[in-house]
Amino acid sequence: MRLMKRYLLYIFLLLCTGIVSPLLAQDTLFDSSDPKLPCTFQYPISWTKTKSEGVKEQYSEYDLTGPVNAEKTYSAHISMTAMDPASAKGKTPNEYLDRFLDSVKALHDHYEVLSRTNTVFWGQSVPTIDVAYAIPLPYGSAKFTWTIIRERRAVTVNNGKLWTFVYAADKDDFDKYVSVYQHLMETFFFK
Repeated sequence: MRLMKRYLLYIFLLLCTGIVSPLLAQDTLFDSSDPKLPCTFQYPISWTKTKSEGVKEQYSEYDLTGPVNAEKTYSAHISMTAMDPASAKGKTPNEYLDRFLDSVKALHDHYEVLSRTNTVFWGQSVPTIDVAYAIPLPYGSAKFTWTIIRERRAVTVNNGKLWTFVYAADKDDFDKYVSVYQHLMETFFFK
């Protein structure tokens, strides 16, 4: 309830100041009742939200699927994952990003680390990495095309869980939808 009041105050202040996100009118507020994913965030109504869980890896995840690329082979998507640090690829956010980068190197011959910085979210410094890598699309097709995917991954710890926030899209669509990711991060609250 307190988060809902904060959200309504946030909307009220935006409307009063005339600073309204272009996405705001098309957004929906999601308030999770799942104790494994205690959070609230906004996302575009046109994006599809799904939830998944890993038994072996011990994770819970919300995935938002957005528009498909021009070739109709890859959809922009955002995922928010909470996992037990013991089953994660690293126990701290930076260790996790190191292991993630190792897996990118192992899986993709053509990859590039575009940046590795700390981003400020929720008043704290959050390790963030931007990478690009080539994958054959459509998956499983004999007539595939190498497609460059850009991915941004931010990692933090909250209530003993390691949280990852991932945005990935075809390189030609990345800049088109990165504002959706930014808006989600700005409206995301841990409960």
